[in-house]
Amino acid sequence: MMKTTSTYKINWFNDYLDLYNYAGSLNDREWQEQIMETLRAHQTHLQQESQQVQQWELWKKFEELNEKLLSLFARLKESESLSDTEEIKRQMWELKIQRLELGRKMHAAEYKEVRG
Repeated sequence: MMKTTSTYKINWFNDYLDLYNYAGSLNDREWQEQIMETLRAHQTHLQQESQQVQQWELWKKFEELNEKLLSLFARLKESESLSDTEEIKRQMWELKIQRLELGRKMHAAEYKEVRG
């Protein structure tokens, strides 16, 4: 994610600099000043967008875990052997623990976002 984040930052700055130059070509000093204010507050903007990306990634992982659990639950219903049933239950338990940890991370990230 670090490479993606730095690429994103570079693109973000380039986009705003392009807007700044475009506003200059239109002689729109007010718009240029608004763009400069955004550039000055870049850390806040980038941090907010980074938090949103992290939240989205956590939700994606959460959904993946749920899909795996549903798949295992379907296998459990069809399982006829005790050893298969025990193995499936073990895998489900591990996924539930991972989902709990992920839920804690999601809650912490939401709390951090709200508290700023």
